[in-house]
Amino acid sequence: MSLTGLGSRGPCEEGPIAVFGPNGSGKTALLRQMASRRALLVPENPDDFFVRFTVADEVAYMLEEEGVAPQEIRARVFGALRTVGLSDRAWDPVHSLSGGQKRRLALAVALAAGTPRVLLDMPYMDLDPEIRGQLRGILGAMAEGCRAVVYTTPKRRYAARNAVTLRASPDQVELPEPGTVEGEVKARDIAVTYGSRNVLVGVDLEVGSGEVVCVVGPNGSGKTTLGKALAGLVKPRRGTVVSRGPRAYVPQTPDLAFIGATIREEAKVLGVPRLAQAFERYADTPIYALNRGLRRLAAVTAIMASGLGVVVLDEPTNDLDDHYTSLMAGLIREAAGRGTAMVVITHDPDLAAGACSRFVRAEGGTLTDVAASDALRYLSL
Repeated sequence: MSLTGLGSRGPCEEGPIAVFGPNGSGKTALLRQMASRRALLVPENPDDFFVRFTVADEVAYMLEEEGVAPQEIRARVFGALRTVGLSDRAWDPVHSLSGGQKRRLALAVALAAGTPRVLLDMPYMDLDPEIRGQLRGILGAMAEGCRAVVYTTPKRRYAARNAVTLRASPDQVELPEPGTVEGEVKARDIAVTYGSRNVLVGVDLEVGSGEVVCVVGPNGSGKTTLGKALAGLVKPRRGTVVSRGPRAYVPQTPDLAFIGATIREEAKVLGVPRLAQAFERYADTPIYALNRGLRRLAAVTAIMASGLGVVVLDEPTNDLDDHYTSLMAGLIREAAGRGTAMVVITHDPDLAAGACSRFVRAEGGTLTDVAASDALRYLSL
C-alpha cells in the first residue's frame, strides 16, 4: 500500500487508509506533510482544532466558510452529530464535553466537511467501545464520493485492511525501583453537578492499598469527574472523599503536567532523582522533542516515583503502542505492589487485562461493580 497519488481513484476503491506504527515512527509528521489547502487535518488534540462555542456551530463552521446553503448545512450538521451520538448535545458548549465526546465532535466535523481529503491523527483515542466499534463504518462513510481518508494509529487492532506500516526501534526505559507506601481512598455518596447537569449522583467507591481499580464506561458518564474528585481536584456537592497518603491525578493530556524543560529538570523540580535515572538516555532532551509514548510514560513515572498513596490515571494508554502499553501496565502493577491505591480510567482492553484487579462501570452518573470478564468483553467491542 502506498500513499502516492492519494485522492485519485485508488482510495475510492480501497476505502480508508491507516498509517500504523509504534510511537516515534513518524505517523503524525507524515500526516502533516500530506496536509494542504484542500485537506482537512484533524489533530491528535481536538482542543487545538475547535473554533466555535457550541457543538452544532463547530460542525457548521467549515460548511459556512464554504458557502453551503443553510438548509444543507443543517441537514449535514445534525446527520453527522447523530452518527457520532452527539445530537442531544448540539447546543451545549464545546468545553462542557468529555475528552471522548470532543473526539466524537472532531469526527462529526470531518464527516460533515466537503474537503476531498480528510486526515485524522489518532481518531480512536478517547473513544468508548461502542463508538469505537462504529468508527470503521464512520471512516468508510467519510470515504464515500472518492474522498481520501487517512488516519493514524499506534495499535494494530485499529489498523484498517489497507495500511501503511511505519517502523521504529522500541525505546527501552529502566523503571525506578519502587518504595513502600500505604494508600487508600474512600468516596461516600458523592454528587457532582456542572451547571444544570448531574454528572455524579450518589457514588460510592473504596480503593484499598495495593488495589488497581479500573473505571470503564461510555464517554460522558462521569469517569474523569470521579477521578478528579478522588484526587481532591473537584469538590463534591454532596458526600465525602477521605484518603490516606498524598494524592495525584494524571490527566488525559499529561503534557499539561510538565514543569521542567527536560526530564532532568522535571526531576529536580519534583525532588525525584529516580525519574532522571529511569530516563537517563533522554534526561537532557527537551521534553516536547520526545515521542508521545515517552512523554506519557515520563509523566506517569514522575508521579509513581514520588511515593504517593493514591494515584488516578486518566486514559494512560490511549495514544500508546503495544510496547509502551505493556510498560505502563508494569508500572501500574509495581506501584500497586508497593501499596499505592491505583484508580485507572480506561477504554483500553490490553491495559485493563494487564493491570487491573477490580472493575467498576460508570454510566448515567452512577457506579456499579462489574466482573472482570464482563468488563473486558465490553472494552473489546
